[in-house]
Formats: sequence, structure tokens, C-alpha cells
Amino acid sequence: MRPDRLGDEWFQQALRVSAPPSALPPALPAGDPRWSLVLGAIAGGLGAFLFAWIVGGSRALVHGELLAIAVLMGAAMGAIFGRITRRLLRVVPRMVVGACLASAAWLVAYAFVMPRFEPHVACALPIGTSIVAALVYGVCLGALPPIGVRGERGRRV
Repeated sequence: MRPDRLGDEWFQQALRVSAPPSALPPALPAGDPRWSLVLGAIAGGLGAFLFAWIVGGSRALVHGELLAIAVLMGAAMGAIFGRITRRLLRVVPRMVVGACLASAAWLVAYAFVMPRFEPHVACALPIGTSIVAALVYGVCLGALPPIGVRGERGRRV
């Protein structure tokens, strides 16, 4: 092949223009922060009600003020959990994370907090039943997926 012919073909090729790369990475889907708080609080309240019913049976339902306190505390913990896990969109991973976090938090409370401040309550609650109830609470927390899923490109939320 002649060298001058190769140069002609080289300069006659059409110029290909590629799109510039994006400066930002693709947006990650996440749930709406407010809905995550609200649904987490609802799931936490329901989970705390089930926790009290599993551990105490029908006796827990008789003491309305203690049950209300438990439901409010469960709702507060559920709101925090919902806000933290709003980027977990699939239900099964949310349920697994909820069960692990709830049972670990209950074990810490049962082993370290309750014996120090309320030893008679720690002696009265069976550990096996209360851990199962904590697992149910965690599954309730993770059962509601986030609502209002959107991309969060460039947002600090």
C-alpha cells in the first residue's frame, strides 16, 4: 500500500463526536424522608404493640398507660429506623436489617440497661420470649417499604 493513499483515507473519515461524560454519578433511589419517618413510626407502634402482646399476653393489654408508653417508644424507634433505612428499597433486606437491629438493641437493653435501673423487670421477663418478640418488632419495622421513591442527585438530605 502506498503511504500517500493511507493518509488520504485517514483524513476523509467522518468525525465521530461522543457525548461528554456526566459530571455527577447516576442518582440513587431513596424514599421520601417525611414518609419514611411516618411509616417507620406506624410500623414501630404496631411492632411495640405486638411485642407487648407476645411477652405479656392479655395482661399487657390491661395496663393501658404502660402499653401506650411502649407504643410511643416503639413509634419513636420506628421513625428513626425508617429514616435510616429509606434507601433500602427491597422488603426482605429491610426485614432482615430490622430484625437484627431490634434484637441487638433489645439484648443490650435486657443485659445492661434493665438490670441497672429496673432489676425486678429484668428478672420477670423471659429472655427467649422477649428476643422472639424483638424479632417480630424488627420484622414489622422492615415490612413497610419506603413511599415516594425518587432519585437524589445532588441533594443533601
